[in-house]
Amino acid sequence: MCAVSVRPIIVGVDGSPASTAGLEKAAQIALATAARLIVVYVRHIPTAAFSALVSGEIADIRDECQEDALTVATETLSRYELEWSFEVREGEPGRELIEAAKAHDAEAILVGAARHSAVSGTLVGSVSGYLLHHAPQSVAVVRPQRERSLEKQSS
Repeated sequence: MCAVSVRPIIVGVDGSPASTAGLEKAAQIALATAARLIVVYVRHIPTAAFSALVSGEIADIRDECQEDALTVATETLSRYELEWSFEVREGEPGRELIEAAKAHDAEAILVGAARHSAVSGTLVGSVSGYLLHHAPQSVAVVRPQRERSLEKQSS
């Protein structure tokens, strides 16, 4: 009998409800396929933060955000019996998620869908959009349950 090797799944997190929805879906897929789940948090400085904060405050906020993301990941994944790890990277989220996927020979990258205005999406850019255009792996963008429910009601 031939053993099937399942490649890991990368999931990007930032502690937000949208990324938690992505984490939940990634955990379900990893559990169903016996894939290892690699939770990736990318430390970055949003453009708006440069004008609003001094470097010491930025470092403190980045540390808090990283801890929040780890806490959310630990609480969320404690409900699943699966192998997972938490990895911290530094840089642009889209690029770093792709680099993590390459480093781990991942099957896919999952992220939560964040709602942005048209202007915000144009100026800031979209991690999911970047991944869809640049990642060599499959990419899944997961909407939070509440958004999916609201869209069904308005149809």
